[in-house]
Amino acid sequence: MISRRAVTAASLALTVLALAPAALTQPAPLELRVMTFNIWYGGEQVNFASVAEVIRAAKADVVGIQEPDGNLYRLADAVGFAHVDPRRNLISRFPLFDSGLGRRTGSDPVPSSITALDASHLYAWVMVRPGEVVAIANTHLSSADYGPEAVRDGAPLAAVLELEQRVRVPQVEPFLALPEILKDIPLFLTGDLNTPSHRDWSSAVQPVRSEVIRYPIEWPVTRRLENSGWRDSFREAHTDPARRPGFTWTAGMPHPYVRARETIDRIDFVFASGAAETLRSEIVGEPGGDGVDISVAPYPSDHRGVVSSFRVIPAPAPPLVSVEPRTVARGADLLVRGFDPQSEGWRVTIVPADAALDKSLLRIVEDVGAWRRAARISSRQWLPGEYDAVLLDARDAELTRTRFVVRDAGAPVMLQALSGRVRAGEPVRVRWSNAPGHRHDWIGVFRAGAAAGDALSFTHVDARYSGEISLPTLVRGEPLSAGSYELRFMRDDSHTVEASAWFDIR
Repeated sequence: MISRRAVTAASLALTVLALAPAALTQPAPLELRVMTFNIWYGGEQVNFASVAEVIRAAKADVVGIQEPDGNLYRLADAVGFAHVDPRRNLISRFPLFDSGLGRRTGSDPVPSSITALDASHLYAWVMVRPGEVVAIANTHLSSADYGPEAVRDGAPLAAVLELEQRVRVPQVEPFLALPEILKDIPLFLTGDLNTPSHRDWSSAVQPVRSEVIRYPIEWPVTRRLENSGWRDSFREAHTDPARRPGFTWTAGMPHPYVRARETIDRIDFVFASGAAETLRSEIVGEPGGDGVDISVAPYPSDHRGVVSSFRVIPAPAPPLVSVEPRTVARGADLLVRGFDPQSEGWRVTIVPADAALDKSLLRIVEDVGAWRRAARISSRQWLPGEYDAVLLDARDAELTRTRFVVRDAGAPVMLQALSGRVRAGEPVRVRWSNAPGHRHDWIGVFRAGAAAGDALSFTHVDARYSGEISLPTLVRGEPLSAGSYELRFMRDDSHTVEASAWFDIR
């Protein structure tokens, strides 16, 4: 479990930095449209072009994407958005900046909801106007042991709550501290939470939806978010869940179709806190869908989207630097963006990952920063590997840095077992390199010839370009039997194999 105190302490320093250069006059308010959208296994199940059309029809400004399956940049291009945060699966019409290094620096296990992120840097900055920002986080909680289906199948209340406490409550825990940490800053959380709202399963709603709500449930994930200062924007805009349930699962896919014994519910959310006033919230889905406000045909997903409009008062921006794209093919161009709140211009140096400033490989100085926020450079001169873009102040001291990768796009992902034979019950040590850097890239252990979904054990690789990890050779605590096994490097939470290797258990 991640210490909430540790998250708070680490982030408070950044917040103080963000607020230090505040302008003498308060920024003017603006309207911002924030969307959450599970695009269904890469958006390719029906029509990828329709996924982009859904986002355009919603007139979204920034979107939290779930299940991109390696298609995040492709989707942003199709929508016409220039800005992508692959660590949080965000796309935006406004520039995005990481609140941290852009790569996880810790080594302790973390829940899948924050894979590839440090617990102290769960959000990105969105620069909605020059020098003015809002903050946003995005997540996707596990669908394992889905609570409404347990209710459908006759589980008692205590058993359902036990499922939530075991599966989803630990995954939402890291996000609970954010409203307190960024209390004066417009802050959003988008996500497919795979749980209903406690507001939708009340005793008042139960008689209206008795076919699904067999008894009222205080669903703990949304209750804990609300108790921590998050506000459910859809339920703020539509206060009566009996009259306006706002169902997002399941959608038309693309024609009206619901599987036998399906449990229909609202499990996709846009939460807000801080200086963000909810103006309206709309459901995006298939034509004729129950409660759909904005429709697109053919509708491309099994989830409806939610887009909420907010009146926000942006916050003064802290020192910021970004590199787009985060992973670049060697020889291709990239854009470096900088913002120094203490200077009209900005300056950046490029160094190898974690290197000191005296290891500079390239220096960028832009003295017209008020109207030029980006500098185009080529990656041709650098070998494949990890690098940092470091924002410097006027005295060449480091303000902040962000990580990016130069990748040999013509070479395959490399994967190997460091020992070709391990004893039963012992972990297998694995090394990889030239990885694509998607947030949910993972390595699994499979029996020889096993189906793509039959991993015996797996570990996310924290979006790293290269590294080493140990994978368990246990299933439910029992050692795997002797024999040959396959390691597979899989792309972005999908079943697409990027590389494979073999090892034996004796």
